[in-house]
Amino acid sequence: MTRTIPRFIIVGTQKGGTTSLYAYLTKHPQILPTTRKEIHFFDIDFEKGIDWYLSQFPPIINDKYSITGEASPYYLFHPHVPQRLYRFFPETKLIVLLRNPGERAISHYYMELSRGNEYLSLTEAIAKESDRVDLEQVKIESDPSYYSIAHQRYSYLSRGLYLKQLQRWFDWFPQEQFLILKSEDLFAHPAAIVNQAFNFLELPEYELTEYRRYMAGNYGQIDREIKAALSEYFRPYNRQLEQYLGREFNWDSDSQAIANSDPIQAKQELCQKLTALSQVSPEQIRREIAPWQRLEIPNRPNTKCKKPNILLLMSDQHREDAMGCSGGWVRTTNLDRLAAEGIRFSNCITTSPVCIPTRLSLATGWYPHNTGIWGNCNYTLSPDSRTWMQVIRAQGYRTALFGKTHWHSQKRDLRDGLPLLNAYGFDEAIEVSGPRGNTWIRSQMTDEWEAAGLWQTYKDDFAERFRFCPQMVRPSPLGSYYYDVWVAGQACHYLESYSGDEPWFCWVSFPGPHEPWDAPEPYCSLYDPADMPVPAPIPTMEPNRPTGWFDEQITNPRVVLDESDPPQMRANYAGSVTLIDDQIGKILGVIQRRGELENTIIVYISDHGEMNGDCGLTYKGNFMKGSVRVPLLIRTPETLESAIAGSVYPHPVELLDVGPSLVELVGGTLDYPQFGKSLVSVLRDPNQLHREDALSEIKQEVMLLQGRWKVALNQQGRVYLLFDIENDPQETTNLAGRSDMMKIAAELRDRILERIKQSQVQSEI
Repeated sequence: MTRTIPRFIIVGTQKGGTTSLYAYLTKHPQILPTTRKEIHFFDIDFEKGIDWYLSQFPPIINDKYSITGEASPYYLFHPHVPQRLYRFFPETKLIVLLRNPGERAISHYYMELSRGNEYLSLTEAIAKESDRVDLEQVKIESDPSYYSIAHQRYSYLSRGLYLKQLQRWFDWFPQEQFLILKSEDLFAHPAAIVNQAFNFLELPEYELTEYRRYMAGNYGQIDREIKAALSEYFRPYNRQLEQYLGREFNWDSDSQAIANSDPIQAKQELCQKLTALSQVSPEQIRREIAPWQRLEIPNRPNTKCKKPNILLLMSDQHREDAMGCSGGWVRTTNLDRLAAEGIRFSNCITTSPVCIPTRLSLATGWYPHNTGIWGNCNYTLSPDSRTWMQVIRAQGYRTALFGKTHWHSQKRDLRDGLPLLNAYGFDEAIEVSGPRGNTWIRSQMTDEWEAAGLWQTYKDDFAERFRFCPQMVRPSPLGSYYYDVWVAGQACHYLESYSGDEPWFCWVSFPGPHEPWDAPEPYCSLYDPADMPVPAPIPTMEPNRPTGWFDEQITNPRVVLDESDPPQMRANYAGSVTLIDDQIGKILGVIQRRGELENTIIVYISDHGEMNGDCGLTYKGNFMKGSVRVPLLIRTPETLESAIAGSVYPHPVELLDVGPSLVELVGGTLDYPQFGKSLVSVLRDPNQLHREDALSEIKQEVMLLQGRWKVALNQQGRVYLLFDIENDPQETTNLAGRSDMMKIAAELRDRILERIKQSQVQSEI
């Protein structure tokens, strides 16, 4: 099994249907797709080297049966690509899609407008193309290493001069090595054109179940005279192309050839006509067709007429202070943005400071004392369980999940659990395990690691860490295949291709920043350990107080740390958080390009925290704030336009409040016993008290956060932790066992017992 070369490349044109054609081709059972459609090696990333390029392709077991290829639509226009490509792959078959250049220019303009890259009106953009692009073209031609954003983005007219581009390619490759297709034929008769491509690639015909058009523009009515002016401009160039290739494209309503004028003069005349025809500004375009990004998705109902989409972002082991908007020591640009556009809940308490119990509680609304699951164990949530995700689906949502769940026992292959995920409320799911589980549990992700020759390397790296030094800090060997990057990529692909009429609910569950401390480069080196906050000390304790699990952790820590360990661990941990934040940015970018960002509810949570050297401990599993307090950010279409955007809610909330909140936000109700409490009223008025207190449980111990106080009972029901967090927010002094605290301790203990009594149901999950 070896890596192979691309047997075909779709080289362009941009906005000519390259995304659709590549999607169709890779549905053929003998064509394996790359990790991403647009690799952009021969135009933008050539300095990364051929080994990097080849790493983007899947391994081929039998190259007589399977082939692979890519599509990068900038290749056709970039002047250096033909020579570069010929140098490495002189026999690769090349596919070109040519679209009516006037229609292509308009579509290209609206794409850049939709991405926020264009700030001029259509007429102004075309008028300034020479100023923006011509000199950049000269620079690229004279300096192969030069990259120009303007050349790639603003070449609306230039890219429609197809003959000049093709002749550059024909200087290096024979014409019989090309399949030149008319984009309009692909749009109108996709099955026939796709089978023409299969025949060109010497593959048997293959019929797809659907030929959905990807990334199609829908930019409303364009003035006929504007189209006519563009048609007149391109007509002589189109005629030259037809004569050269010996075929007709019939793009012009008037097929009469017009003598070619001076190109500069022709462009000037075109700009004068367009300027006279339209003075529409970008602001008018935004107002009349806005949001811009809605132009990218065809046949989608008006988002203002449907329920908001839901994006639930979840990480594993993210402590609350590890964000720019909370602790200030980690760069989290995108999470900070969500906090600024919504509400940050600064005292969100996890239901249990370990994975499985809290994830069960999050799904069901039941506490560990209801489920009977007090720690991580081999457990499967019953398919008959009631979940709020089922209610979301019943509200008309298409539901999808990507990433880690921990709702069912970790089998040898997570794909065996898909029927369970469907029963829990998901129409579609791609599940992965956590960092440890990924060493032995198969999934779609580990299959890709194995195909890339990385899975065994990952296993070896993991084993070495935990054999010799569990707190070891070094970059993961996975590189760009890193699990958080992979999960985000699956979510992006899903959202990019989603075309259903239903609103979507997408749950993205990252396996990180869970240990080991293996953030890949460049994130591993992003932070200086010297800049990391100093870990919290072990709190002072009364000598004769009751003891509990936290005392056991301190006495017998799983990892014995040196003084130098926490700064290194924290710097790597911060890198992992920033990596996840960057992946979130990619997902938000996809939603923005869909035109749905303003109409999407976005929530960010984590299941529990990470001690990272606090009290000399690693991992989690106790009631100290580094372990039990987690991020909760909620941003909705309403908060986005509200004066409360950017508010910080300081009162206690529980992680299991998230599900009921989402259900209420989309108009649903939960008609079964559960103990989450919707936060919607707080989203409308952050000045009200949501809960008097919040519970957390582990190993038959219970913690309560109530206003000024934080208290924990051991398995015998005795108070063994007590902090005055109003006057001691760093939890440096444990007041449990002090005679002057007995009354407070007794009252808080009674409140815990009352909370448990109020939340009694018979476990059925």
